[in-house]
Amino acid sequence: CAPRGTLWDGGCKSGARPLRRQPPHQVRDAWLVPLINCSTSFLAGVVVFSILGYMAHLTGQGVDQVVQGGTGLAFVVYPESLAAMPGAPVFSVLFFTMLLCLGLDTQFAMVETLMAALRDIPQVTMRKERLSALLCALMLACGAIFVTEQGVHWLEGFDTFVANISLFLVGLVECVAVGWLYGVKHFSADANAMCGRPLPKPLLWNLQYLIPLLLCGLLCYAALSSIQGEYDLPPRGVACGWALALVGLAAVRIRSTRGAWARRDAAWYEQRRP
Repeated sequence: CAPRGTLWDGGCKSGARPLRRQPPHQVRDAWLVPLINCSTSFLAGVVVFSILGYMAHLTGQGVDQVVQGGTGLAFVVYPESLAAMPGAPVFSVLFFTMLLCLGLDTQFAMVETLMAALRDIPQVTMRKERLSALLCALMLACGAIFVTEQGVHWLEGFDTFVANISLFLVGLVECVAVGWLYGVKHFSADANAMCGRPLPKPLLWNLQYLIPLLLCGLLCYAALSSIQGEYDLPPRGVACGWALALVGLAAVRIRSTRGAWARRDAAWYEQRRP
């Protein structure tokens, strides 16, 4: 069946693991999930700019003057717009309830991703409940930095670099590893063995050519923005953000190094076998 732990993000990186014995429709889901995700983002953009247009109409300013990115959009501009609408208490409760549900859903996906990856390690024998409690405690301790005096700046740095650039880097590595190192032919053969049908050619072309090119373009744009100083962070903050974004590649490097050493040791013993 499908791998137990899959790194995904979205904003968050969600671990998907089928719990039924029959193989799910991976090919269908590979098309549906991105389409639903992009459609939801498009709908969210329409809603956001309608609110911003309403706020600009009330204040007599242009939309570009009321736009705020990051936390300012959700916790400053949106509440001000909702407070000026008829039925403001109802919409305010619905809005912040939605934010609470989004945060909880993100935490579920993050914890399940880490648990799926850790439980694939044979040495990890901890029960699921205890492992879940341990991961939640560690994530709570790591998140304490965001409630300090400089927590807003840390949040902006993580939101800019870890949630975006790190995702671009990991996605690019995955596409190169699957599309070029492992090979799309082997990948399609594996999908055929699991699903009973090969992957469509357009999906393989996207994995091998289109997606890596788009991710490289986004990484170049992010690097150019850092050089031009477009981020609202000091130079040391930008350097720290890039370092945090590159941390996600450390696991890939460690894993590949361990695999290379294991193959080297196996070859060494094979040469000395009588």
